[in-house]
Amino acid sequence: MREESLVYRFLSPRNLLALMAGFCLYYGAVLHNPSILAIGASSMAALVLAAWRSSRLLRDVNVTRKHITRTFEGQHVTISLLIEKEEARRESLVLVEDTFSPGTPYKMRHLIEQSVDSGTELKLSFEGECVHKRGLYTLGPIRFEAWDPMGLMKREHLVDEFTPMLVYPSAPDLHEFEVLGDGTLAHVGQESTPRAGKSTEFTGLRQYRHGDSPNTIHWRSTARLGDLMVKEFQEDMTTEVTIFLDLGRLGLTGLGDQTSVEYAIKAASSVSRRAIEKTHIVQVYAVGEEVEHIPPGRGTRQLHTILDRLAFLKPEGESDFVNKVAYYVPLLKAGGTAVIIVSATTLDPEAVHSLLDAMQRRNIMPVVTLIDDRAFIKLYREQEERHLEAMSLEDAARYLALQGARVHVVTKAKSPAQALVQGLDREFVSHA
Repeated sequence: MREESLVYRFLSPRNLLALMAGFCLYYGAVLHNPSILAIGASSMAALVLAAWRSSRLLRDVNVTRKHITRTFEGQHVTISLLIEKEEARRESLVLVEDTFSPGTPYKMRHLIEQSVDSGTELKLSFEGECVHKRGLYTLGPIRFEAWDPMGLMKREHLVDEFTPMLVYPSAPDLHEFEVLGDGTLAHVGQESTPRAGKSTEFTGLRQYRHGDSPNTIHWRSTARLGDLMVKEFQEDMTTEVTIFLDLGRLGLTGLGDQTSVEYAIKAASSVSRRAIEKTHIVQVYAVGEEVEHIPPGRGTRQLHTILDRLAFLKPEGESDFVNKVAYYVPLLKAGGTAVIIVSATTLDPEAVHSLLDAMQRRNIMPVVTLIDDRAFIKLYREQEERHLEAMSLEDAARYLALQGARVHVVTKAKSPAQALVQGLDREFVSHA
């Protein structure tokens, strides 16, 4: 293929015409033949004219790129290019090449079939798939190619049009995953449970009880019934969901897009999406050498905040994951849910026992997602010893379940999204 390309370039019309012009001018002068000289001069004039025409190509072409600025891994994105031409020159055989760094093909090419006249506005659309993993990508530059009318000379023009695209970790839609389950307090830990309390929505009347505010007394009903009656209002109890994400260096196994940490970050993304869809307050602690905290919030804006931060997280440094999580347990609201996403071999049974006990004393429901890091390629020498000493995946899951945690197990699969759905939508059940 490369040899064919080199041969084609050498035998291009421009090179052949230049060779003929040189040949005719030389032999016409040697032979004193006016006809051969005229052919050589005409060929040379054609080359000079083509070079002059090509030098004026694409000098007045402007382009603007438009696309969504945020998307997910694996999603298809449409990129639109608005091309504007100002000066009164017609150009044809224009090739547009754009750079799409998050996916394949990396270069997207399009030949504009019609002639580009002055005052023309053309809109081109490409579609690219974001096959590379989460992160910030820059699209651009845009390259144009155009040929002179005789097809002899090519001109290239590079437009420095750069636009950012933030690729979020994929967040597979979970249908069976109960973010909060039955919870640990009455009316708390359920999926946004309405109950009688203080709000603006009136639910009914009941008899006065000691401690009720005098402001809630319904005097008309009290006068009619001869007994103190108070008004009740609906109170919406929304539980706080806290996600603890293991980002220690030794928790990282695997290469490229198939790593234990990428699975963990995708799990955090899906759980955040599920919890926010259920109207819960969500916060995230990314636990590595340092702890990065995404403060609690709710709604679409909070989901975007979480996904923005998850797109840039990376494992680094030493991390005593369980002890660091234990430090933050006293700061959590009672009655909430803690979702712990951790590499399976990170767990120390004694430390985990104390951690889960501390959560349950504060009426916090622990939900543990174990990432099967043994299924990925080991990157550090210390991991070999650590993997040998740690509990098996089955034993670790069984131990956590016996300690009162809801357990989900995520194992490596060809499709990470499918692995997450299978692991998170199904609670671990011991086969022993």
